[in-house]
Amino acid sequence: MLGFRSLGDDEEIDFECKVSDKGLEATLVQGVDGNDCHGSHRRPMSKKKFRRLRCYNCGEFANHIASKCTLGPQPKKCHNCKGEDHLIADCPQRRSDDSRSKSVSSDSSSTAAAPSSSSQSAVSAATTTTAATNTTTDAPKQNEKAA
Repeated sequence: MLGFRSLGDDEEIDFECKVSDKGLEATLVQGVDGNDCHGSHRRPMSKKKFRRLRCYNCGEFANHIASKCTLGPQPKKCHNCKGEDHLIADCPQRRSDDSRSKSVSSDSSSTAAAPSSSSQSAVSAATTTTAATNTTTDAPKQNEKAA
């Protein structure tokens, strides 16, 4: 292969070198017995990440945009539930989903914020036990800070 830049894995070559201003420089690189080199089949990964396009005309995630949509102009409709009587900002399904997620997150945060009295008594019992035996451990001290 003429003009290659990298060799394939375990590829054997014959080459000639000469000394130049840059150091040793290969002048003739060829495969064993004068055959062509195969070169590497690895290619660098593209820096572009594939992003699916969303057509604002039909609302689909496809490989086209609204100006190239094959359906032609469509009436405005909600992209969430596909209803034509409202847009996504006024979608009743979206509002109910948002209110459900907010109520679930507020319930879990309120239970996590209020420590139980049994855990406080367990921490104090562990502290008194440690003091009575004259052993030093960091675990009860960490529990006191957390409570």
